[in-house]
Amino acid sequence: MAEITNFKAANSLSRRHSHFEVRLSHMGKKREMGIGLVHSNYRVERMPGWEEGSIGWHFERGKVFVEENKGQEEATAEVFEGDIVGCGFDVKDVQFDDAGIPCSNQRLSVYFTRNGGEVLRQEFYYRGGGLHPAIGMSCMGSKVELLNLLDPLVFEVNLTKCVYLYSTK
Repeated sequence: MAEITNFKAANSLSRRHSHFEVRLSHMGKKREMGIGLVHSNYRVERMPGWEEGSIGWHFERGKVFVEENKGQEEATAEVFEGDIVGCGFDVKDVQFDDAGIPCSNQRLSVYFTRNGGEVLRQEFYYRGGGLHPAIGMSCMGSKVELLNLLDPLVFEVNLTKCVYLYSTK
């Protein structure tokens, strides 16, 4: 298995900004990529959805991972280079703190999109620690472009020599 890099936004999604998207500029040879939501202390060498407090859609397997290293639900769409994929949560019926971050210990409806259409919705028990956008990928030539970021999001980088990440802003 290739080395994994997980780019994690420094800021959590919130009531005001509950969705993020990326364009898959280059998926690499093995297509080992995924997007999702992770807590603030999530390890950068783990794909979103592999550990507690995270959920992720992995493109090479076509499955959504919820807090474990085996996929659960299968997405209805395959992804390709050039596609725009997204992840977010429904704000309806969610309790928020004063900063607009979801309060801990509640169920959220997390969804994943491809080119603007929803491909999968999964219930996720949110324990706290933020809902940080995350992009996981192998270092075998993967490249993504951040889109529609209303707030500047800073990504933590593990293997900068292998993966390129840039914003359109």
